[in-house]
Amino acid sequence: MVKKANVLVLVLVLFSAWPPSSARGGEKVTETEFSVVVDYSATFGQMVGATHFKWVHPALKKDKNVQLKGEGRVERDLVLVRLAKKASTQEIRDDLAQRGLKPAKVEDLLTLSAANHDLPNLIVALGSPWEFFGSIAFPYITGSGEKRFLSLKLLWGGDFDWDEDWWFLAVRSK
Repeated sequence: MVKKANVLVLVLVLFSAWPPSSARGGEKVTETEFSVVVDYSATFGQMVGATHFKWVHPALKKDKNVQLKGEGRVERDLVLVRLAKKASTQEIRDDLAQRGLKPAKVEDLLTLSAANHDLPNLIVALGSPWEFFGSIAFPYITGSGEKRFLSLKLLWGGDFDWDEDWWFLAVRSK
């Protein structure tokens, strides 16, 4: 159990080495699993503060912009998925659904990031879209170690071909 900025974060990493061995073999799809406990008694601002990001997108700094839906402490089985090919947002959602996964929300992304600084670059939470300047945007983290950033990826024109560098955080359906 790790306690940072009054936010309870518990992460059990199921793989001990990063990147996972399947990523080293050149497979098309890479998955890495984590178990976390999201503490909904924390505000969005407290969750962001617990991550110690070097920079946070201005639109994400205001609690009123983010509506967290949940109560108490909720256990989640998270999966980081990398497709290693270009794909549209809908193709990624379809791929996750076929694997029994659903896109993770921003609170899952923050909980995972707060407890684990040894994550890959470019992780997005497709379960938390919001309107930004008339377009859809998704929260993502980039950088490594103590130089991580929380930003928004805008999908100008309605969609985006995500390249093979992106990781998609998902929740295992129960």
